[in-house]
Amino acid sequence: STDQWHIDKSPTNTLKIFILLHDIELKNGPMEFKTQYNVDNKVEQSILNCEGSFGDILIINTNFLEHRATYPFKNMTRDLLCFNIETS
Repeated sequence: STDQWHIDKSPTNTLKIFILLHDIELKNGPMEFKTQYNVDNKVEQSILNCEGSFGDILIINTNFLEHRATYPFKNMTRDLLCFNIETS
């Protein structure tokens, strides 16, 4: 299920493009993803939410990015367009 942390198993040359169809906040159940970065030679990890405004675009390769869906609050939605682009 997409609410569990996972990495997609699409072809590795596939990108996903998400276009927000309305403002997305925590109450809309945004996608979350994990990030890692180095600080003073230590690996730090954080979780980011894909919040944004109507028309914002997110381009990611979900084969290398651990992510999950979150649940919208009651009577709320997360509406977006998702395009799968295969590169050559």
